[in-house]
Amino acid sequence: MNLEFSKKGFLTSNMLKVIAMVTMLVDHLGVYLFDDYVTMRIIGRLAMPIFAFLIAEGCTYTKNRLRHFFEIFLLGVFCQSFMFAYGETKLNILLTFSVSILLIYLTDIAMENRWLIPLPIILVGSLYILVNKILYPMGIAFDYGFFGIILPLAAFVPKNKWLKLISFALVLALLCRVSGRLQLYSLLALIPLCFYNGERGKFRFKYAFYIFYPLHILVILAIKHFMGM
Repeated sequence: MNLEFSKKGFLTSNMLKVIAMVTMLVDHLGVYLFDDYVTMRIIGRLAMPIFAFLIAEGCTYTKNRLRHFFEIFLLGVFCQSFMFAYGETKLNILLTFSVSILLIYLTDIAMENRWLIPLPIILVGSLYILVNKILYPMGIAFDYGFFGIILPLAAFVPKNKWLKLISFALVLALLCRVSGRLQLYSLLALIPLCFYNGERGKFRFKYAFYIFYPLHILVILAIKHFMGM
């Protein structure tokens, strides 16, 4: 239990995952089946920030970091394989978060060793160059780009609840700044995050998302294919 978070709030991480999954489903229905229907896209803006925040929480409490990384990464590779088949070239959010997880773990190692303190700054700077100056011109783009990658890191480094939320909000605002007007609605995700209590909830809900993400994408793409869209 996160004592800092438990002082206030009524939303568990399970509840946040449900909110994120529902809004993500609405968003993807809007993208693939309803011709970018703007109301559905607005609702969907809540999903990514909530998942990013929970990625940071997962990195904080996981007992097996290597398994945690490979679960996200391999699922991302699996999803990407059939997304490529349907013409989607952008690397999906799980691959974005895979890089986030590596960045978080390397940063955590650096924070535990004073002589490695400059490492996170070097990593973030190098990542910016790699993502924006090398991969993007080559046509390789991560979903939500550079700021999407470092967003979970912003929620991981501070340990105080409100500093964590402020840091997260600042990076999310930068993401909105470079992503266009629609992305501004993702700032609404800060509302449920303010009511997060640091608890997991009664049930282990970890693998629900791992199953839901590829399953709902597959179903939506199959519907789109059979409808000839």
